[in-house]
Amino acid sequence: MFRFGATRSFRIRRGHDRDGAWTLPMWGSAAICLVSVITIWAGAAHIIGEDYRRTRETALHDTANLARAFDEHVVQSLQALDQTLLIARDAYLQNGVRFDLPRWVIESKFRTDVAFNISIADRSGKVIATRITSDPVHVDDREYFRFHANSRTDTLHVSKPLIGRVTGRPGLFLSRRIADETGHFAGVIILTIDPAYFTSFYQSVDTGRHGTVQLVGTDGTVRARVAGTDRRAGQSLDGSMLLASREARGIGSFTGTDPADGVARITSYRTIPVYSLVVVVGLAVDEVFADTIRNRNVAVAGASLLSLLMLAFTLATLRGQHRLNASEFKFRSMFDVAPVGIALVGSAGDIREANGAFARLADREETEFRGRRIDEFFDGPHGGCYTACPDENKRGSAPPRECEIRRPDGTRCTVLCSSAPASTAGPLTWVTMQDISERKRAETDIWNAAHYDTLCGLPNRLYLTEVLDAMLSAAAASGPTSALLLLDIDNFKVVNDTLGHEAGDLILRKAAERLQRVRTSSDFVARYGGDEFAFLLRDYGSERDLMRIARRLLRALGRRVIYRGQTVEMHASIGIALAPRHGAGRTELMRSADLALYCAKNLGRNRAVMFEPTMLADAERRYRAVNSFRRALDEGRIVPVYQPEIDLVSGEIVGFEALARVDDGELLPPASFAAALSDPESCRLLGRHMLDQASRDLAHWRHAGLSPRVAVNASSYELTDEGYANRLLGLLKERRIPFADFEVEVTETAMLDDGVPAVAHNLRALSSAGVSIALDDFGTGYASLTHLKSLPITRVKIDRSFIVNIATDRESRSIVDTVIRLSHSLGKTVVGEGIENDAQFDELRRLDCDVGQGFAVARPMRAEDVGAFMLRNLVERGSRPGADLFGVAIAAAAP
Repeated sequence: MFRFGATRSFRIRRGHDRDGAWTLPMWGSAAICLVSVITIWAGAAHIIGEDYRRTRETALHDTANLARAFDEHVVQSLQALDQTLLIARDAYLQNGVRFDLPRWVIESKFRTDVAFNISIADRSGKVIATRITSDPVHVDDREYFRFHANSRTDTLHVSKPLIGRVTGRPGLFLSRRIADETGHFAGVIILTIDPAYFTSFYQSVDTGRHGTVQLVGTDGTVRARVAGTDRRAGQSLDGSMLLASREARGIGSFTGTDPADGVARITSYRTIPVYSLVVVVGLAVDEVFADTIRNRNVAVAGASLLSLLMLAFTLATLRGQHRLNASEFKFRSMFDVAPVGIALVGSAGDIREANGAFARLADREETEFRGRRIDEFFDGPHGGCYTACPDENKRGSAPPRECEIRRPDGTRCTVLCSSAPASTAGPLTWVTMQDISERKRAETDIWNAAHYDTLCGLPNRLYLTEVLDAMLSAAAASGPTSALLLLDIDNFKVVNDTLGHEAGDLILRKAAERLQRVRTSSDFVARYGGDEFAFLLRDYGSERDLMRIARRLLRALGRRVIYRGQTVEMHASIGIALAPRHGAGRTELMRSADLALYCAKNLGRNRAVMFEPTMLADAERRYRAVNSFRRALDEGRIVPVYQPEIDLVSGEIVGFEALARVDDGELLPPASFAAALSDPESCRLLGRHMLDQASRDLAHWRHAGLSPRVAVNASSYELTDEGYANRLLGLLKERRIPFADFEVEVTETAMLDDGVPAVAHNLRALSSAGVSIALDDFGTGYASLTHLKSLPITRVKIDRSFIVNIATDRESRSIVDTVIRLSHSLGKTVVGEGIENDAQFDELRRLDCDVGQGFAVARPMRAEDVGAFMLRNLVERGSRPGADLFGVAIAAAAP
């Protein structure tokens, strides 16, 4: 145990001279007491000041990180909502007055839990379309309407909180300008959002009882706010510190009183210029400094006790040695109950004494410290906090620094360590240690929340971009070979649609686990988003080694998963890009890997494909083809032509197949836009256009007395939409077309695509209503006989590749004969496609084929030529009893 007075400098002479004056030793004891008290209070003041400073810096750092995360949350939310506005506006511009907004809301799976309403107002401010039925409403006096009316820029506008005139509820109004063909103002499209949607971020972070999260306009008006239970919005912050600080800088922090509730807070803000918004996160000063105030009180109490003990010690010294033990006991008691770890250290770093708090921090007994060096218990450079700056220890108090105490079980405890001289007369140093492990863990939790995916536990997209940028920088500097592998789970949508999102989440977690098992210590695995993962390889060796690793990944991901007793097949496709060969920057490298992944998907999936420059050229060609096709569609140059199908026995017309052509003065074949049909959205747009045009033409013919059956082709992209059947039946009902007069042709590959359950659902719904279903191009795909049996196929169309040699090739004839017999045995009508000469025609009729189609029968014709063709067919075959030849003639003459 350390004893005061153990060194020569602490000894005090007792007694007075005969005149009653103090002796020199007494003056020395008094001086020692004074210096000790000053040191105690200086150390306490130093600790308190440093604690306040670090607490404030930590609070500023935390609010800045939370503001950054809130910034990303708001931007992502606004981008998603803006995308909804843009899609709705495009649909309105394409359909005009025929645009059915409520139906669009249902079909587009509009999120009513986020947005109260979506409306369209014309150039006068009158609301002409809205999701919610209401009395006539005008919005021409609304600030957002005037903003778009007076501006020619197409930007997203976020309004102040207002009471909706349609919904009657307070909300934020997100709006976009609608322009006519000349670019002039034609109205606005408005999305009404619950302000609480943006402040839901408050629920995911810990800002204390009086912390706040706010979304403020650059005009000073609060758009959304939450502070505890206070969720008021719409207040003006004119004259506040926030506006004054934001005008000076776009990003910053300050400490001040919130004018909304009078609470003093440490606040960080970030300006989002593109949306004229400011995100604000604040922590209450009282809550931030609560622990600091308690520590201050403890330090003051401790310093007071030390001072009193020092005075008592001096008096006891003057009164006699017999009071020394009592004084020492008091000091020891204070030393032991101090809430921070304290050690008295000699000049060689040897521990003279340590209190119980230090022992608890180090998870040791107090007796274990005596005679040992203090750096034995610390990790870090120079052995920890005491010996890191020995010169500072000699000069005076050393600045606080973070250190780690090493415990016997191998764990670490992070402490804030300070040191100060124990006296000016001896080589002893006080070392104090404050446990900050919880604070460090909180900082780590905040960082992990921003950089890791909560479902899979893998690094997220943000973390991936940071690591990828660092990897590419290293590759540019030292030239190591690196590779980026993008992995996409095949048929993931099918699992979600058929088994539910729980099964989808299980697939994602299993994929993450398997990727983690394959990776080495130098590899990096991240969840890129949705069902996509990224795998970074550093210094992978040769390309052969890289492909071997890719195959290992495919095998790992290809193992089946058991979900609730049901076996789920799991496969993946991989796109590979090399750095820096396929991209020196992150964006370029990600694009290359994504193109390779797209190619892997198109080649049949469950494979790995490395990027090649031709993929980029193909992608650019597809992009140009899609743009050209969309332009032709918008300009009305995609028109239907109709190719007749006739009964091979009677010669009677049994129907027409609607085929798409580009009308550029002459009808161009499908090859002119085939490249654009690799784009799913282009296929859907073409399908809707053909349905609209074919049903319109059929309704016109029926009005003229004709009733041919019309067939349209449906792509797999359309059939995987569960609303396809309802949409088609609704269109036929609207135009008063009997369902039996319409046919949908599907290819074999549509039955093997991602959305097989949805395809089957649509086909059965159409067949149940009376719409005929034809299996097109039979024999060229992978359809099994099971599909002929299980799906409601009415007609089988034999592909022209089997018809072309039917009159000269015995094997082709045998195949066609077998298909005809099989189809007839299943009750299906058979159509021979691509008949180009009389020999093929006669051979098909000899084989009992029911219907024929091809150039030998008739070439595809425009809609206005169909009536005349049917009239000629009736005349050539002779009029049937009751045939309305006059009506047919009128239809033939109609433009």
